[in-house]
Amino acid sequence: MYMNRHNQIRHALIQRWRAIFPLTLLLAGAACPEPPAAPSELSAIVTSATSVDLTWRDNCSSEREFQVWSREKGLDTWPDIIEGHPPNVGSYAQMDLLPLTTYEVTVVSNNHNGISLGNPVTSFTTPEDIPLPPTNLGTIVQSATTVLVEWTDESLVETDYRVWWKEAGASTWTHIAAGLNPKTTQYTITEAIPGTTYEVTVVANNILGRSQDNPILSFTTPSDPSNPADSPILSSDFDGDGGVGFPDFLLFAQVVGKVIHRQRLGRPI
Repeated sequence: MYMNRHNQIRHALIQRWRAIFPLTLLLAGAACPEPPAAPSELSAIVTSATSVDLTWRDNCSSEREFQVWSREKGLDTWPDIIEGHPPNVGSYAQMDLLPLTTYEVTVVSNNHNGISLGNPVTSFTTPEDIPLPPTNLGTIVQSATTVLVEWTDESLVETDYRVWWKEAGASTWTHIAAGLNPKTTQYTITEAIPGTTYEVTVVANNILGRSQDNPILSFTTPSDPSNPADSPILSSDFDGDGGVGFPDFLLFAQVVGKVIHRQRLGRPI
């Protein structure tokens, strides 16, 4: 009789456990197979030139830990493995990455039976730390006051370009144009002084700073032909009195008249 009673109690406990076992799984999360189920819905949000925020869905309630595996895209192995990420935590902030680099990353769960299989893989590219400087800086002098400045855009993350200039020999740079469109590759200077030598440079900017080692180029504007004072002939001392005035202009006119007369007669100038 004692054994029958014992069997009845054992049977009742088994039936009760079978009844509440599905509810236990529902409250605790999905049961882990052996090895554990792989995470899913892995995503990467780049937060800087050297960091990324990873998130994923935890599909197992009793993994021992997560591991974050990463590599530069194109490699066959996973050289960077971060171990010991707490179980049931579906996010990780990865640091110390290289700027302007494409990575692949996966998240693995494990327990004493092994690691998960079929783990998700996602890729991302870190931006530049600060913009790269423009290249192929060039100028085209269009008039005594107008100069076209051109360059090649080498950066991916600039927010604007700025054109700086100064007269040759000056120590201070002045930005002549700011807030230019990030993909702009030319700017026209219209306020140059005739007969003046300048230095010009172009700088790329973003919230982290400005490009370094920017190219510098010099150019010289021609004298203004509409201004007699800028003419090397009309500003010459023809009469030898130590000054430039109307008598010098008359002598210049006489010289020009003789040249024209000789040309009409077919004589050497």
